[in-house]
Amino acid sequence: MTKLTGFLIRKNRIEQNYSQEGLCKGICVVSYLSKIEQGLVNPSEEIVAKLFERLKISFVFDEAEIVSGRNMLDDFFNRKLYGESTAEIEEKICAEAEMFKKSELYISYHLFVLFSNTPLEEGLTRLEPFIDYMSDKEKYLFYTAKSRQKTSFDERVGFLLKAEQYMRQSSSKYALAKRYLKAGKYHEAESFASQALSLAIEEGNVYMMIESSLLIGHCYASINNVPLMLENYGYAENLSRGVNPAKKKEIDYNIGAVFVSIKRYDEALPRLLNSIPDEENDLSVMICHKLAIVYFEKNNPIEGRKWLNKGYDALSRNPNGLYKKMLELVEMRSNPGYLDSDGYESLLLDVCKNVGILGYGFKIFHNKYLTEYYTHKRKYKEAYGIALEMIDFLE
Repeated sequence: MTKLTGFLIRKNRIEQNYSQEGLCKGICVVSYLSKIEQGLVNPSEEIVAKLFERLKISFVFDEAEIVSGRNMLDDFFNRKLYGESTAEIEEKICAEAEMFKKSELYISYHLFVLFSNTPLEEGLTRLEPFIDYMSDKEKYLFYTAKSRQKTSFDERVGFLLKAEQYMRQSSSKYALAKRYLKAGKYHEAESFASQALSLAIEEGNVYMMIESSLLIGHCYASINNVPLMLENYGYAENLSRGVNPAKKKEIDYNIGAVFVSIKRYDEALPRLLNSIPDEENDLSVMICHKLAIVYFEKNNPIEGRKWLNKGYDALSRNPNGLYKKMLELVEMRSNPGYLDSDGYESLLLDVCKNVGILGYGFKIFHNKYLTEYYTHKRKYKEAYGIALEMIDFLE
């Protein structure tokens, strides 16, 4: 019997308003039940079965069922780690839900539920009382899930570092890299992404090798280090051949976006055009946003307007207030004298204030517009402050 089994007896006893004496009457003495609940003794299967029977729970003891269930759960989490489809194994696990909830696999099953379809807070609340009964792998999964809560950057990173105390895996290094990247801490992000790549190579995890290489590329893209960006994106692209060819479009978009940010529009255009999805309905607002900028900057207003309209169409399928303002900013900038036009300052300040939630790279991109505006208005102190912020950030 595991310590978890004793805890489940205690949990269900309390929920059903049984006293220890009432539950164990005719089965064992109260002191022995207390030790069972604390996991201090290893009672016979017969005693445990009788206790669960009194609680009206048909606890599963069959070793073959438990081994089969554990294999299914392991398969699910391995598929998650290696970026494979989980639909089929999820269906099998859900079909055996009652068995999982009435066996020593209770915790692993509820971790499965947490990673498949349960609202995060609800799933974490359910599992919180079981932390002391979790295996190292279960604690790793639990704290990894906690890092996805909408809390502060430090708290999220803290949960991931705590998860790493229990297991050494590429997925947590990758998650740390993503957190640092979104916070604009590119050097730390690159370090964790490189560690994730090394671990992924050890694991033989091609999926995580691709994602880690992409993330390293994103880090260098964010600081406009084009040679290292292209090197790492190229590595990810080569790994993706025959495994996930669609990744090439994602890579082309990211390279194109960097070339837009450093005003190399002739190099940006073919990359962005290559990133366009095969299906019109899959076209993203951000691809349209970048293409509109490129064409307006290349003095082709007809194509610029076409892609701006496509951006608004994409926005109608997936409304997003911030994306709408970003498109409106491109539209205003396409007009002569935009720096002195009514509403430009307020729209630009609004976008710059909020765009950081998409990632710090978006903030840097738009801060360049803000520096341009302040310089035009001879607000040199404000322009200098923005420039210093970007310099400090990139060092």
